[in-house]
Amino acid sequence: MQRFWETVIGPVLDAVQPKIIVEIGSDQGGNTVNLLEFCGRTGATLHVIDPAPKYDASKWQDEHGEHLVFHEDLSLNALPSIEDFDVVLIDGDHNWYTVFNELQTIERLCDERAREFPLVLLHDVGWPYGRRDLYYDPDSIPEEHRKPHDKKGMLPGTSDLVEEGGLNRHLNNALHEAGPENGVLTAVEDFLGASRFELDLLVLPGIHGLGILTPLPLRQKYPDLERLLGEMDFSPFFVRYVDGVERARLELQIHQQTEHRERAGADQLEGKVQEYRQRLAEESHRLREARHELNLAKRDVLQLSEWLYDLDADISVLLRSRRWKLSSAAIGLYRKATLKGKEVAVDGAMEDILRKFRSWHRERTVQDQKCKGNG
Repeated sequence: MQRFWETVIGPVLDAVQPKIIVEIGSDQGGNTVNLLEFCGRTGATLHVIDPAPKYDASKWQDEHGEHLVFHEDLSLNALPSIEDFDVVLIDGDHNWYTVFNELQTIERLCDERAREFPLVLLHDVGWPYGRRDLYYDPDSIPEEHRKPHDKKGMLPGTSDLVEEGGLNRHLNNALHEAGPENGVLTAVEDFLGASRFELDLLVLPGIHGLGILTPLPLRQKYPDLERLLGEMDFSPFFVRYVDGVERARLELQIHQQTEHRERAGADQLEGKVQEYRQRLAEESHRLREARHELNLAKRDVLQLSEWLYDLDADISVLLRSRRWKLSSAAIGLYRKATLKGKEVAVDGAMEDILRKFRSWHRERTVQDQKCKGNG
């Protein structure tokens, strides 16, 4: 809505000089900044209603003091807590149920307080949400008023959502355009058909459309407002011209969103590729280290095998020598004479160890030959 500030909203507020302004839907606070500047200059108070603002609301509250009252809640819950309002800007949840009930709540409060209906400005009365519901939080809409919806894109002139590309495919859009109780403009028209107040609706084309609901007494009270609204009441030719410009702008916006999604997808893919390359490089490094350690271990095993092989030959010669046999017999006689009992013969233990080594060495040699053959 902030794009309408210089040409529409600012001049309208200057003409009316409201004391209490209500903004439904603040988002990143672009238009809120403009409204707070106006309040600081004129002494007015701004009530902001938004369940999930994209800025630090408490910090803004401290900065602007009595000029700002923040309501971090849904509009239908917060509106009754505001004692009065001269101007209401509606740019929150763009669906029939929410907008229709916002307007009805405003009317009911005016009746209860014996007040005139305020000046109301509504964004998104044009395409795409003039005749199609959007749900930021589908669960907040009663089931009987919630259209079937999906996160798919929209194209001008196409009722159904599109599978590829399109506008706002990241949002919960109603599956079909038009029909009863569907869209912001439909909600405004349905409200006007049931309201007891004398209200005039002016729809400004372009930038998704801006609707201005003006009570007849207000037009009579403020001549500057009457003059401004007269200047904004464009001829049918000018409306068609602006609609053509708007369609070209929307097609460019859709193209840019599609390109952005494609770039984001490509960037995400490139990020994954880089991640996998990094992981592959790390695994390759670990594999090289493991191979190096394995080669060292093989070299050590080979060296130990050679030593044991030499030792096996030396011990075999020793065990068969006459000197070893005489020494073993003498040790046996000594143990019998000293009654020290039996002990496992050294030559028997050594022979057992050597047999195990020979068996392992034969199996290892066979395995190495098979590995070389497979390689």
